[in-house]
Amino acid sequence: MLDTVRLKILVTADEKGTIAGTAQALRYTPSAVSQQLAKLEREVGATLAIRTRTGIVLTTEGQELVKRARDILRRLEEAEQAVADVGQLRRGAVRVGSFTTAALTLVTPAITRMRAEHPGPRISLADVEPPGGHDDVLTGGLDILVSHAYPGVPLPEVSGLLRTPLMKDAFVAIVPARDAKELGRGPVTLERLADLPLISGRAGDVHRVAFDRGFERSAAEPRVEFETRDYAVTLALVAAGAGASIVPRSLVRRPDPGVRVLPLEPAEHRTIFALHRETSRNPALFAFLKFLQDAAAALSGATGTAVTARH
Repeated sequence: MLDTVRLKILVTADEKGTIAGTAQALRYTPSAVSQQLAKLEREVGATLAIRTRTGIVLTTEGQELVKRARDILRRLEEAEQAVADVGQLRRGAVRVGSFTTAALTLVTPAITRMRAEHPGPRISLADVEPPGGHDDVLTGGLDILVSHAYPGVPLPEVSGLLRTPLMKDAFVAIVPARDAKELGRGPVTLERLADLPLISGRAGDVHRVAFDRGFERSAAEPRVEFETRDYAVTLALVAAGAGASIVPRSLVRRPDPGVRVLPLEPAEHRTIFALHRETSRNPALFAFLKFLQDAAAALSGATGTAVTARH
């Protein structure tokens, strides 16, 4: 069986073209390189390289062996990496940042899967409200961030990060049950919704920016009587009959009996995505990302929203 160390020396000699260059690249002495090449030639029973005044030139046999040696060495590197990946999946760590809704609907199922299938890595979770968290991922404070993008709200521009869309979360109207009969079952327009007292976030909140943008495009005049950034408070106010609101569909999978959920016309959505460093090589991170994608696919099926492809 051929010695892989000698094969690597031969491949490097082909790349560098000299004994001295090969020795420098591999941190050997020139005499050690010459000795190992000579031993390899004895092993194969053929001359592999011809020494010249300017360096070395591979023979036909040497060129054929180098071609096959490159593939052998690549496969060995892949095998070593696969073993290392298994080791990291048994140990390692994944530091997750997420906004509250995604922590409930996506991150928690992903953690459950991770602990069942890869119990070794340590998983931690930090509460991060969008648009925060990008710098934490970039500097290594977080390994992965689950965040969202609302219509009309620009995302932070940070290079070196890879964004993976998880799902589209459609906006729906939620109205008190007593008002639902007047609105019917079909999609409700913003013009009709504007006839009701409304609940929304405070000025500057991402939800309020998207809310105002929608009404501006419709030319309707909304009557916002309650301002809160807490969706739980919004749902409670609607259930109490205080007013109507517009929320992401994932928040009202099991609405209160006092709340009716109606599709919006025109349709809009927010995008939920995961963010990690482009240079990350953490196998536990990618296993967790796959579980996030599975949870998003399941949630999309339950809410009727579409899953986007990774890019």
